[in-house]
Amino acid sequence: ARGVRVMGLFSGLDGVARAGLVVLHLSVDAQGHVIHAAVDQSSGDSQLDQEAVQTVQGWRFAVPAGHPEGVSGNLPMRFAGNDRPA
Repeated sequence: ARGVRVMGLFSGLDGVARAGLVVLHLSVDAQGHVIHAAVDQSSGDSQLDQEAVQTVQGWRFAVPAGHPEGVSGNLPMRFAGNDRPA
């Protein structure tokens, strides 16, 4: 899977820039709204994992025709701690 690269800087409460790979398991309804998001594979950083879950909650996905029940699957997300591709 290609996954999603989240560019920019994520700093936790301690002000430290964080980077890593989080794999989320998502369930998306027929309208493309995320109805469930959970960490399937942790980055090893609980703050980064939580940021990934919170980030996708506001996203909307294109659900293919013929899936009136929606879709589910894993979404790899790579957070880059700088402005260069990870």
